Amino acid sequence: VTRFMNGHIMFFEKYDENNHTYSDFLRDETFTRTFKDCKVDVPQEVNVYWVWPNTLGQILMKSTDENLTEKNVLFDDNSKERLNFAEYMKGNLSLFLSGDADKEQNKKVIENILNGDKYSTVIITKLHV
Repeated sequence: VTRFMNGHIMFFEKYDENNHTYSDFLRDETFTRTFKDCKVDVPQEVNVYWVWPNTLGQILMKSTDENLTEKNVLFDDNSKERLNFAEYMKGNLSLFLSGDADKEQNKKVIENILNGDKYSTVIITKLHV
């Protein structure tokens, strides 16, 4: 259950309300904060945002991808966050995808999506988040 949840519920430190995108992925379920001008026994608010993506496209595709079925993507199209998350995902495919998640063809499809190259929509339909 923990493994399944780690690949489906994603936590972030930042959320852009204007673009409806996330950043600063909390990949290891921990993070450190430094506070200034704090007082003993006075709580400090820390926001953590979570999301459970519906599709692989929502995680990896640019908002302009013709095969995107969800209208909202998690990351800005040209953000470093999107690329960093894709690298994390490629290294942990079995957390995110069912079936033969670690097949090289799946990694190639992810690369093609990120680069804006053509990719097999047949393979995409077989990859389930």
